[in-house]
Order: sequence, then structure tokens, then C-alpha cells
Amino acid sequence: MHLTISPWCRAETEFRNKGRVLPWEMVTRPDQYLSGAHPCFAFLSTEQRRIKTLQKSATISYAHMVGWVRTAAGKSLNVMLQVNQGDIGAVLGEVIREGAPKRLQAFDVDQLPALVEAA
Repeated sequence: MHLTISPWCRAETEFRNKGRVLPWEMVTRPDQYLSGAHPCFAFLSTEQRRIKTLQKSATISYAHMVGWVRTAAGKSLNVMLQVNQGDIGAVLGEVIREGAPKRLQAFDVDQLPALVEAA
């Protein structure tokens, strides 16, 4: 087997336009955007450019969060409840984490019981 060392190397990255606007300069100056996307390619250009992503700031309601948990983990929680012979405290002890979801932080966590009762 004969190996040939080539002076050519191919590098690529994929830029998607979801949540961002892709500038035309990406076509005319791809080295700047490739080097801006990956630090290991910084040697390609003295100027690195990054594409800013637009982030939507959204909050969720308690009811929406309950629906998401039901969809995402409802069946798993059901199995865990069966394994723990109906002991919900044991199930919750295995999965509960400190804090609140970032999108729910618009609400004061201490006031959530009152907000849920009012709904």
C-alpha cells in the first residue's frame, strides 16, 4: 500500500439560517467565517467573523410546563412508580433537581403555589 501526502486539505462547516441572518460576505470571505466558527482554523485569516444568533426570549406557564413533563417523561415516571411500588416520594427523590427552569424564572418561585391556585 502506497500512501501519498497531499498538500490539499478540505475543511467545511455548515451555517444554518435558523435564528440568524447569513451575510453575503460569507461567500466572498469564507476564510473569515470558517476561522470565526472554529478556533482551530484561526490560522486561515487574521480577521475572524462570527455570525450572531438571534435568541427569542420566551417564558412558559406552569400549565405548559406540566404538559411538557407529561409528554416528555410521563411514561418513564409511570414505570418508576411501578418499580417503587407506588411510592411517589421515592420516585421524586430520584429525579428532582434544585432550581427552576430558566423560562419559568419570570415568575417568583415562592409565589408559584398562589399562581397555580388562581389559574
